Amino acid sequence: MHHLHVDAVAVGIGLAVGAAILVLLVVIVLATTPWGNERVRRLIVSQGNDRLTGELSIDKLRGNLFSGASLTNVQLMDSLKHPVFAARRVQVRYALLPALRGKVVIRSLVLDTPVVVLSAKGWVRALKGHEVEAARLLVYRAAWRKQGLEDVVVHRYDV
Repeated sequence: MHHLHVDAVAVGIGLAVGAAILVLLVVIVLATTPWGNERVRRLIVSQGNDRLTGELSIDKLRGNLFSGASLTNVQLMDSLKHPVFAARRVQVRYALLPALRGKVVIRSLVLDTPVVVLSAKGWVRALKGHEVEAARLLVYRAAWRKQGLEDVVVHRYDV
């Protein structure tokens, strides 16, 4: 009987290790392959749109998602279908370990042909439950200019 118990424990450990390896392989495939990147893009758009009153769209997401990503044709529209943010390409590099602890660390952010609408009302219509953050975006305009982001195309709509 003791031998049977040891065999059951060994089988249980083997199954746990096998399941952990399988999960690791799935994560690697999702993070590093075009097929996996597409699944992650769909998840981001779906989850984003569930949480927004506006509409998020991303045509393409590529990269090794353990360290960064390149997003193509990113657009955020408010609930009236007015643009709030758009960029031909967004390249972001981030630190993964702090993110696992709930802290966002952006190492670099590059926006190709960005359009940022500085209208608190537009951002309020796009961001469900985040009205204060939307109003703060207006304050960032001056900070962006101080950081040398003069080439950012900024549209202001007072709707």
